[in-house]
Amino acid sequence: MHDHSGKERIGFSKSIGVEESNVVELLAIREAFILFATSKWEQTEALIIESDTMNAVNWILRPNSAPWRLRNFINHIENLKLMIRDWRIVHVLRECNQVADNLAKEAVNLTSDFLLIDEG
Repeated sequence: MHDHSGKERIGFSKSIGVEESNVVELLAIREAFILFATSKWEQTEALIIESDTMNAVNWILRPNSAPWRLRNFINHIENLKLMIRDWRIVHVLRECNQVADNLAKEAVNLTSDFLLIDEG
């Protein structure tokens, strides 16, 4: 996650093993909501999620369109959305989202979670 000037403030990667790409993206979006909702920035900044998975973007914007098997993730995200004053999600090309793409690829081999917070 970056601030308004582009400086990275929060970075994370979770150990999830091999999973279908839509599930991985929803897990990452849910984690972003959780981290942002509990951060000091929630009261002063907007959460802007950039996803290279159009399905995930559509499901976050239109939760009823999500497949039934993903409803637990979507319902949790819906509850988290209520906790955040200002948020939006946008679709970006994978080429524009290289940091997130690389973290996702590395997560396949992680044995523990990674979290970086820069409060500066």
